Amino acid sequence: MTQIFRDAEEVFRVVLESVQRDHEQSTGLHTWQVRYGCELSQEGRQGAYEQVAYDGTLYPDLDLESLSWMAVERGAQVSQTGNQTVSVMAYVGKEDCIAWLRRYLDYGKEALLRTEPPVVKVTSKEDSKGPATLVCRVYGFYPKEINAYWRKDGEVWVQDTFRRVAAPNSDGTYHAVLGIKTSPKERKRFQCHVEHEALPKHLDVAWQEPVFNSWLLILCIVGTVVLVAGISMGIKMWQRH
Repeated sequence: MTQIFRDAEEVFRVVLESVQRDHEQSTGLHTWQVRYGCELSQEGRQGAYEQVAYDGTLYPDLDLESLSWMAVERGAQVSQTGNQTVSVMAYVGKEDCIAWLRRYLDYGKEALLRTEPPVVKVTSKEDSKGPATLVCRVYGFYPKEINAYWRKDGEVWVQDTFRRVAAPNSDGTYHAVLGIKTSPKERKRFQCHVEHEALPKHLDVAWQEPVFNSWLLILCIVGTVVLVAGISMGIKMWQRH
């Protein structure tokens, strides 16, 4: 790959000199830029593109399937030498690009095929002076692509909603946050709907009102009574001595 880029550097130098002559520019700083890429679908379809520019002005885009030049910006005069050279580079570059892509896909197969299902949790924040805010936290998922939104009574709901784009975690997974403002009485009518390729089926998670635990209250009361009794006994024993 290093040798290919070294060869490309020499080609670009020749093309730049040719384009400068076409524009009658023998002095000054000028640039010749080339950008190309490729894609490979799961079905095996291949695609590629290339764009070239001289001093920031786009030249015709090269259709890498037909090897023909498409529309050009007004004022861009195309160098015949540059056209021929870049056409060859683009054609060879497509094959190289696909080969590199296949190689890197193979190298990163384990990481690229990894999936982690999201964990979804809906909480509520109440404001004494205004509406309540439902917050849906979606975290621990991979890959990054995810579809999450609010539903009200089963219908998509976008009014008074906000969201943060998926952001990375330290372990390589992602997290996202959605919020919606509503009245406290309406909270149970909303569900956070989540779709992700690692899920066997879509999730619809609603806010659950905290359950009052009577046993926890009893344990707290008993613990307090025992603590007070222990302190009282300790004081009495200290006074006797």
